[in-house]
Amino acid sequence: MRRHESKAGQRRLFSLVPRSEAAAQPSAPRSLFAGRSRRIIEELLTILPELDEAGLIYLLDQAKLRRYALRAERRGLEAAREVRGSLRLAATADGALRIDRSADGSTYHIVAGSTWKMFTAEETAALVRISRLALSEAEAGRALYEWLGGERRDVLVDLAIEGAESARLCEIIGLLRKTFPVRAPRRLA
Repeated sequence: MRRHESKAGQRRLFSLVPRSEAAAQPSAPRSLFAGRSRRIIEELLTILPELDEAGLIYLLDQAKLRRYALRAERRGLEAAREVRGSLRLAATADGALRIDRSADGSTYHIVAGSTWKMFTAEETAALVRISRLALSEAEAGRALYEWLGGERRDVLVDLAIEGAESARLCEIIGLLRKTFPVRAPRRLA
């Protein structure tokens, strides 16, 4: 990219939708670019002019991969809702939060109202390990927050977990402890 290009030229260069198509498409919902997402997008836009073509191609490929993963997750969740063979493992008295296991046992879903978050068996095992730490629910909730922040940020957003002190984390830890209790090891005879 040439350094002497105008800012308008840069905006056009880095526009995600060609100018002719942008007019035909409805604008994105305002909530999409609110708060933290807006700051991230603004920071990306300031960095883009400094990247070479290989960097831009890499970012585009990563964005496409992430979009594909999100779509696949949504399809998986929709399919899980339709599967009649899912097994409800635990639920709170008011039904606000529960864990369901898929019919084949390969995935688990934490369900909060109409929000379903799918976890692989490996991810579920990690959640159970955290819940089994010799910590109080609040301390285990903070450990869970750290793990979700590093591995599954989408869960924090979709379950409205705003910080490490969120009551929802303690609720999830309690649910995991109830659903997957520690069993005494078998004694060999």
